[in-house]
Amino acid sequence: MPILTLPHHGLTNSAARRCKHWIKQLDHVDTTQSNGYAFVGTFHNFEATVEAPDGTWFLSYIENASATRLNGRAVTVYQVRHAKLVEVEEWDLDANAGWALKVRDEIAALMQRTTSDDELRAERQQLLTRLAEINALLGDTTDTPTS
Repeated sequence: MPILTLPHHGLTNSAARRCKHWIKQLDHVDTTQSNGYAFVGTFHNFEATVEAPDGTWFLSYIENASATRLNGRAVTVYQVRHAKLVEVEEWDLDANAGWALKVRDEIAALMQRTTSDDELRAERQQLLTRLAEINALLGDTTDTPTS
């Protein structure tokens, strides 16, 4: 299983004390929730070293605030691909309430439509096996790929 380091939050020490920021390994998105609880998973520390298989999703949330007011939010989705953490999508959101609702459905769709390489290889092997069976039933071996 790949071992990787989660990204840095990019905040100064002062801003890190003042602004909410978190990163979570996502299990799934609960589309019945309209707030941050929609993103179900395990919290990690930024820059933590974690073990995560290919296909694993992470979500980071970072507020941008001055000493007196919230200016905006950055929400980023990452996925482990080929043993590396890859940024898939990023949203720069305003300071208005409802940030989770603005990205929830899109993140859920990303997680559903992305298939890992291992899943694709397994499906390909199943299809090749079935094609070989069909060709054998037809008595035709000329169109049987080997891999």
